[in-house]
Amino acid sequence: MRAGAVSDPGPPLDPIPADLAARFKAAPDPKGVTLSDGTDAVQYDGKLSDGSTVMLVMIPTGDGYQSVACEAPTPGFHTIADDCEETMAGTKVVDTQPAPVGADKGFASDLSSVLTDLGKAQDAAASGLDADEPGKQADAANDLAAAYTDAAAQLRKLNPTGEVKAAVERLAKAYDAEADAFARLAQAVKDEDATAYADAQADADAAGQDAADAQDELAQDGYRFTGG
Repeated sequence: MRAGAVSDPGPPLDPIPADLAARFKAAPDPKGVTLSDGTDAVQYDGKLSDGSTVMLVMIPTGDGYQSVACEAPTPGFHTIADDCEETMAGTKVVDTQPAPVGADKGFASDLSSVLTDLGKAQDAAASGLDADEPGKQADAANDLAAAYTDAAAQLRKLNPTGEVKAAVERLAKAYDAEADAFARLAQAVKDEDATAYADAQADADAAGQDAADAQDELAQDGYRFTGG
């Protein structure tokens, strides 16, 4: 039996690392389980390509995944299976806090609120950005820069757990970059500087793609939202 931290886990609903999943003879099927102390976990059972059988429990925590695994040659695995299952069920997380399996409903609600507000600001600025009047374009770009700055600040006030932390910080950094780009775009409009405008627009587009990538990662973690 082995226990320890998990490096490079997959998404929360199927967190087994890719290199470990590749050892299974058939694609491992995640199963949600509850340990004896009420902690949520994900369990995998199956035969490995080297002729052994494994029982693996992965426990999400505020610092990533912890795992407990029981592995033995397949012919004799049945002799230890019950002991393995009992030991795994009694596993307790120490020096950190357990986290929910899949999306955290409270965090999901807070995240959705931030992105909904940003989406409203984007909609409000759209007509101004497309306006023929430079003053309206500049005002809309400045309003959007402020909205992105606020969204990044609000994201950093949230308290995501486990692997979601990194995706949220990437999203916040993308919003910081969009705020900077739209502020420069507004200034370029005022200065009638076509080159600076094109550079700022390109940076805004790149930051927007970074934000979309971070949102895709959050979606893989079980979070669904609109806006942003």
